[in-house]
Amino acid sequence: MQKILPPHQTNPNFLRPLHSTCPRTAPPVSLKQHYSTPALLQRISASLPASVDRSTCTSKDLAGSDQFHIGGAKSALKLFSKLELAPGDVVLDAGCGLGGPARTASAEFGCEVRGVDLSQEYVECGNELSSWPQIEESLRGKVALTAGDVTSMPVADESVDKGYMLHVGMNIEDKEGLAREMFRVLRGGGVFGIFDMVAPGGRAGGNRGALRLPLPFASEPEHAFLESPENYIEAFTGAGFVLLDAECMTSYCVDAIRKSAGKKGGRGGAGIVMGEDVGQKMKNVLEMFEAGEMHAHMLVFGKVNNEG
Repeated sequence: MQKILPPHQTNPNFLRPLHSTCPRTAPPVSLKQHYSTPALLQRISASLPASVDRSTCTSKDLAGSDQFHIGGAKSALKLFSKLELAPGDVVLDAGCGLGGPARTASAEFGCEVRGVDLSQEYVECGNELSSWPQIEESLRGKVALTAGDVTSMPVADESVDKGYMLHVGMNIEDKEGLAREMFRVLRGGGVFGIFDMVAPGGRAGGNRGALRLPLPFASEPEHAFLESPENYIEAFTGAGFVLLDAECMTSYCVDAIRKSAGKKGGRGGAGIVMGEDVGQKMKNVLEMFEAGEMHAHMLVFGKVNNEG
């Protein structure tokens, strides 16, 4: 992919509050309940090996509990390779969850990462994990998470070099609003990457009839807004982006789910966040993939630099 990115520009007001004049539709309360995990930090701490505590825990010891997207850190790195992350980049993690991918981006590439997530409990837990001594020491750039709606973020205009979201768009109805918001916060020459579950090509409108519930991202039909890759492309190009890269990830996801299912269960893992029914949720995802009712895609969009 041709590199079109500008050099890093620092912006101390990256997370200054903004007051949008555009009306926003608040997500259903039940969606927050779907992602709610009581005593989350305590559950993660209890899942650590007996010889590990807060002072000695590393990112590896979290065993995937802080990256609950298909493929874990490997998938995050695959998306990051398309974005060509580099030291000094200011990066936005839209829908950051507990901040696992953000910490990976910082530790591996030296990026300054700012995450925004709907869940206050995820943000608080994620910031605490980032402060644990061994994890904090591994970070080569700052990582800070804040609560907010990714369609109306407390992020300054043109303050981000690059951005991404991992398994987030399925819960966002307003894809056009999402695209406009990402265009607003990106600097000219910036890129935004997406790794999402999507509806089969040419289909839109939530694809709710084919849902096999529960799913990791939905326990009720009104939680899910699967759209086709074509709809994502239309929304983002309509906001002013250009499409730089598109890759179908369905086979990759199927292989990752099967490989994960074949591993022996441990104390950690995505079940800490997704609940005791995580096995059924992933089984339903796999069945939807295999039946052609859902696909997965990586998309990368660029904001053309018009300066000069």
